[in-house]
Amino acid sequence: MAMVGIQTATPTGAMAPPPAAPTPTPPAIAADGEADGSKGIQVTARALRRIRIAMAKEKISPAAGGLRVGITGGGCSGLSYSIRFDSQPRERDRIYAFSQTHFDPAATGEPPLRIFVDPRASST
Repeated sequence: MAMVGIQTATPTGAMAPPPAAPTPTPPAIAADGEADGSKGIQVTARALRRIRIAMAKEKISPAAGGLRVGITGGGCSGLSYSIRFDSQPRERDRIYAFSQTHFDPAATGEPPLRIFVDPRASST
């Protein structure tokens, strides 16, 4: 039977690797035209990137459609969250637009990514 030794200290003369720096959380981005402290929706640049990828997979054009976020009643806790893509906003929706240049500086001519929220869902 072979024995395996476990070394718990850094050998003499060796340098211990520096501790890994914590990965910073990307800052939240307020919707275009919104003040940072105002009510609304804030999304990180990473989340916007993932929304753009998912919209492309679902064949939803940012020029026409967007991500619909809502709250519906029902269920054991009383409320459920709804997140899906929609091909166009509804008449009463609040529309939050996020410039694609927040996460892709080369996307200057691209339409903004939009999030649609029914006013009844955002009155809380």
